[in-house]
Amino acid sequence: VRSHERVRKDTKLLKSINWSRDSYKLCIEKRREEQSGSLFIVFILDESSSGKRFSCAISDEEQENLLLNEGTPPDLAVMDNLFQFMEDAFKPGKPEFSISLPEFLDSTMFSVSLDISYENALGGWSAVQFKVQVDLAMFHNPSEAELMKMLMEKRVVALEEKVAKDTKVLRQEVSSLRVVVQQLQTQLREERAAADAFKQLCFSAFKFHSCNHPAGYGIAAHSTGHRENCAVLKQLQQSVLPTSSNGTTTLLKR
Repeated sequence: VRSHERVRKDTKLLKSINWSRDSYKLCIEKRREEQSGSLFIVFILDESSSGKRFSCAISDEEQENLLLNEGTPPDLAVMDNLFQFMEDAFKPGKPEFSISLPEFLDSTMFSVSLDISYENALGGWSAVQFKVQVDLAMFHNPSEAELMKMLMEKRVVALEEKVAKDTKVLRQEVSSLRVVVQQLQTQLREERAAADAFKQLCFSAFKFHSCNHPAGYGIAAHSTGHRENCAVLKQLQQSVLPTSSNGTTTLLKR
């Protein structure tokens, strides 16, 4: 629906909401009157509606209400400033009420609204500006199959939103786990490098001890060399091994 349109003299402005495979219409019609620039609101149900009826109320800025009688089509209501229309079941004291179809199916409310603003600043010409928020359920009782389809579509949308939210959370968790794995891999490489270096130094120290203290030295000489070797190993241990107290360092010390 276009938000603004000029209407020529002695012509009518017809705005309709049509749904495919459905014959119900909501129409707004502008008629030229000699003494008034009033706007006529007409709700039309096609003959194929099989006698289905509905009623609604129209209110202006002061919330003065005119009730449209039930019928096909209903009577006309004439007002200079049209602000809102709604069904009889909805109290007119609450302006600008609207509800979407999925919410409408799950709620106990039985009304929707159409906000209309009318501006007659062009003399014999007229300008109509309005915003449409209408539900199919207001004019049409959906069949069981249609209702099931609407509910399934709503559930699918909710499921898609949940899957998207869960996927985002899982991606964040996977990213955090990757960081932890990288840290553990780096720590493991450092500990392996320290273990290899300590092993090599131990091998060199014992080789040095064997070359400088042959078996013929005797028990005393061997004990002295053992104490010297322990001192060397202790210095190597302090200089090579990390200061952490994890299981790998404890094992290397043992």
